[in-house]
Amino acid sequence: MLKRRASIIVTVLASFFLIQACKDLSRPGSYRPRVTATTEIIADAASSVGNDFVTVSMMTRGGSGPHAYGANEHDIIRLADSDIIFYNGLYLEGRLQDVLKKIDGSIPAVMVSSGLEKSDLMPDGSLRGGFNPHFWTDVRLWIKAVSHITDTLVKISPVNERIYRQNEELYLMKLQDLDRYIRESAEKIPEEKRVLITVHDAFDYFGRAYGFRTAALQGADADYEISQADVSRLSDYIIKNNVKVVFTEASVPPRNMLTLQAALRASGYDVKIGGTLYTDVLINRSGETPGYIETMTHNIDTIVKALAGAADAKGK
Repeated sequence: MLKRRASIIVTVLASFFLIQACKDLSRPGSYRPRVTATTEIIADAASSVGNDFVTVSMMTRGGSGPHAYGANEHDIIRLADSDIIFYNGLYLEGRLQDVLKKIDGSIPAVMVSSGLEKSDLMPDGSLRGGFNPHFWTDVRLWIKAVSHITDTLVKISPVNERIYRQNEELYLMKLQDLDRYIRESAEKIPEEKRVLITVHDAFDYFGRAYGFRTAALQGADADYEISQADVSRLSDYIIKNNVKVVFTEASVPPRNMLTLQAALRASGYDVKIGGTLYTDVLINRSGETPGYIETMTHNIDTIVKALAGAADAKGK
């Protein structure tokens, strides 16, 4: 029933875009382009560059990740009414990507990952596209994506180019500071303790960029159901590498990591949960503006506190 409903939604969505194919997108210079982003992270980038000169909405919100997202009737109307649609690509959005790739050029659907080189991407056979889509966990790669978003906004609203370019320059400076902060923070953890265990393979780019070994219960698709073999595989890895801390993720239910923790405890090996990390969604804490920079800062601070703390405890 769920597959049938999803198929119907996709068919209707594709048809709606075909109907919209002939609409006139010429706008006065004062018009703010209507941007729809498939994820909170992309919406944050578009808002940072466009500021008051774009109107940004997002499809996924409230802590829900994009892997298993299913478009509803409201999304169909919003997407069709957009001037541009930004999506991650690399099949992060699942079947929705197939629809977005087929949209007529009168409603540009831009894959932000196309701003990267193929050599930037990390392979992952668990996903249809063959690559891990979580490249934004490497800030330097996200900088490339932000520049690609800026270039696209300039194309659809050239009258605002100076504003977009100025905002991009300021935002990229902040991202460069963030990248430097993560690198310096990672150095606080002894190299042999830089082992990052998470629920799904969302931190492979992070690990490559900042010197962590990574392992996870699931592949890059967070909608995957784990098996006993997955638990056994990761348990063996944790014991072999003397890992004492693991992490849950905000966009993935914690039950799988709790299952792993219980399995290890049953075999006489104890691991602690070092905190919750954010990958497919942005952090949203009371009194703090959620954003990519705040989210990545939270992640590295949480990792350092847990792993450096575990190393200190062992040394005492």
